[in-house]
Amino acid sequence: MSIVLWEVPDFVVDQSIKREINRSTGELSICFEGSGNSLGKLPLLYKEDGSSIRVANIWLIHLKANLRKKAVNTQAQALLHYFTFLEDIGIAWDSMPAALRKRPTYGFKKHLREAYKNGNIARSTASSYMSIVNRPGFRRHL
Repeated sequence: MSIVLWEVPDFVVDQSIKREINRSTGELSICFEGSGNSLGKLPLLYKEDGSSIRVANIWLIHLKANLRKKAVNTQAQALLHYFTFLEDIGIAWDSMPAALRKRPTYGFKKHLREAYKNGNIARSTASSYMSIVNRPGFRRHL
């Protein structure tokens, strides 16, 4: 299963949700009320089956909504690479073995180093991705 980055063209937060059930059909309808706050374009991570990578998406929303970042594309790309790496090696994002050398972040660092040595990414990109994944704010949201 692969992970994709999908950009929402105009992500809006702080709207009220109105749910109605049609009593004759049993159909549920949902609509959003109020103007809310537009965060603009927002890249989000999804699995191939359509399920979201919730922990990553919550952090990206936090960066735009609370920290007022204008763009979070670099953070989203870093998380895309990190979660793809985790999926490739078969480790869950919240797996943190006691031995430091077995933690996924250490494996990701080695993975980025190899990608740089093979010419697949620039050194600055590898460094940026690692600092994003290691950022205390992101780890706190994990």
